[in-house]
Amino acid sequence: MPAFRFHVRGSNINSEGMALGTTTTGNFALTSTDGGAYGLFAGVSGTGRAWLQAGRYDTNTAYDIVLQSSGGNVLIGKFSQNNTAYRLDVNGAVRSNEVVVNTDGADFVFDAGYELRNLDEVEQYVKENKHLPDIESAAEMQKNGLALGKMDMKLLQKIEELTLYMIELKKEMSEMKLENQKLRDRITDLEKN
Repeated sequence: MPAFRFHVRGSNINSEGMALGTTTTGNFALTSTDGGAYGLFAGVSGTGRAWLQAGRYDTNTAYDIVLQSSGGNVLIGKFSQNNTAYRLDVNGAVRSNEVVVNTDGADFVFDAGYELRNLDEVEQYVKENKHLPDIESAAEMQKNGLALGKMDMKLLQKIEELTLYMIELKKEMSEMKLENQKLRDRITDLEKN
């Protein structure tokens, strides 16, 4: 019993499936309006590259392809997901010109109430745990992966903490230089007498 106006049913897509195409290098269109101007267009270029585009062919306007929010995940190089929270799940490397991650900054490090760890505490923590405080261990990263947004924020936090340590060290060095100059002046005075 057909479920749609046009329904092809079979158990072997290779011999009982449906093929639609053109005799030229044109494209294939699925349209949703009577005029057929709006649709989903697909084709294969002369170099063998497949393409897919939503749009309006009579004005040559391209539109975004939107996947439904319920079950709209995109899998590349795989057939199933262990964690469906990822909208894009790729089995393999991803190359991009830019990735923008929405995240908070780490400006809280500069708040007056922020408790910067004592460097002796940090040294002890690193000796015991073999990684920085607030940063996951290598074993955790291997097991769970690396959340780029979260890691970028943690690295920024560490850079800002390093800046505070450097400011504190500069103050201590300035005090030591002043103390050193006072001692030199005193030695010079003692040598004169």
